[in-house]
Amino acid sequence: MRKKELIELLSKLDDNLIFNELGTVVDEEKGTKLYIYPLNTIPITWSVDDFIYQAQNRAEEDWEDIYDKTKFQKALEEMMYKANADFGIAWNTVDYYLDKYCRRKDSNG
Repeated sequence: MRKKELIELLSKLDDNLIFNELGTVVDEEKGTKLYIYPLNTIPITWSVDDFIYQAQNRAEEDWEDIYDKTKFQKALEEMMYKANADFGIAWNTVDYYLDKYCRRKDSNG
């Protein structure tokens, strides 16, 4: 992202937003979250898009018959909340949360 694009995005933020001590601001009305990290930090992120990718990878064109996409956000939040730094998060972790939280009851597996 170029500086001009970043400035344009930042200009869309409400002037009254306050960043907490973690450099995070959440605007629930707009459904956005913004993080600001120190230069010596490289975040590792996971998203609902990763759940979609993995569901498609596992079930191909039938993935929406097997997994309920409306539950992906909750599964992502649970995965991040319960993350174990000793083991990390990998694709098999996403698989576990897909099956535990998103698998449709009427699907076999």
